[in-house]
Amino acid sequence: MVKVSRAIGVWTHYYDPDVILKRDDLKDRFDSAARVQHIGGRGILSYKQRYLNALKSKGFCGGSAPTSYWLTKESSLGVLSDFGFQVVIGQDCKDHPNGPALTFFASR
Repeated sequence: MVKVSRAIGVWTHYYDPDVILKRDDLKDRFDSAARVQHIGGRGILSYKQRYLNALKSKGFCGGSAPTSYWLTKESSLGVLSDFGFQVVIGQDCKDHPNGPALTFFASR
C-alpha cells in the first residue's frame, strides 16, 4: 500500500496485551510471545492468533486459515509514519466484542 497509495483507510483488529490478557474469551487464542519482523529500522510486533472453533461458525470469523497475526497498534501506525504518512485515528474501540479494533486514515 505504501508503494502505490498517497492515502489509505484501514479498519483492523490489533493486539493490545492490556485488553486481550484480561479477557477469558481472547487470551487463550494468542501466543504469548511476539513475532518480530523488521521493516527499515523498525521492529514490527505481531502475535499469532488462532481461530479455533470460530472456523466452524457459519458467519465470517476473519479468515479461512486456522491462524492470523495481529500487529500491535504502535507497529501498524509507526511503520506508516516511517514511510512518510500522517496518521489520523478515527476510532479506537478497545471493547469491541472480537478484540481491540482500530479505524485510521493515513495520507502523505
